[in-house]
Amino acid sequence: MVIENYATVTKSLLIASVATVVMSHPPASAATISGFTDYYDPSNWTLRNINADGSVNSSNAPNSIRVIGSNNFSDSFGITNYRIRIPTDGIVSFNWAYFSSDSSGTDSGGYFNGSSFVELSSTNGQSGSVSIPFSAGDIFAFSVSTDNNRGGRGRLIVGGFSAPAAAVPFEFSPGLGIAILCAMFGVDWARKQLATKKKLPSFTEVETEKALVKLP
Repeated sequence: MVIENYATVTKSLLIASVATVVMSHPPASAATISGFTDYYDPSNWTLRNINADGSVNSSNAPNSIRVIGSNNFSDSFGITNYRIRIPTDGIVSFNWAYFSSDSSGTDSGGYFNGSSFVELSSTNGQSGSVSIPFSAGDIFAFSVSTDNNRGGRGRLIVGGFSAPAAAVPFEFSPGLGIAILCAMFGVDWARKQLATKKKLPSFTEVETEKALVKLP
């Protein structure tokens, strides 16, 4: 009877032991990345112009970036988007300032929250701070639009940026390896106990740009 039950009991003990070890090392929670670095490095963003000749100046990254709107003299609407996909649920936060030499309301700076555009300002010299919840897979973008593509370029400066990084699904560490080995030796010890039938125990723009980085 002892030999017949050995395989089943051993398998059950191994599963229970390893499950206990794994549960004591849960998946790492999503970290927050500060600044335009790592996953949010400028090289990972996509610049998309729609009837626009806008650009992005990332020379001050990871501290800040500038999204520069269009002025292609087309006399029609255009928009410049600087986009990235959010890897996991979390909060995107940043400080911003908007500048434009065009008439107030003609150009504007803002962001895309998933699929909806949110205007931050169409007035030269305005600034503020934003925190927005996102779901994994959402597209986020900094945007500068223009109604007529004339009169100068709008400029959205962003600093103090932070956003969620991808969660690590499982972390294997030396400590975890040792714990698994202990679980395996524990099963072997249990086998010996069963074999002997023993009872088991239980077990300015430039200045503004610099200031944006320092804002909380």
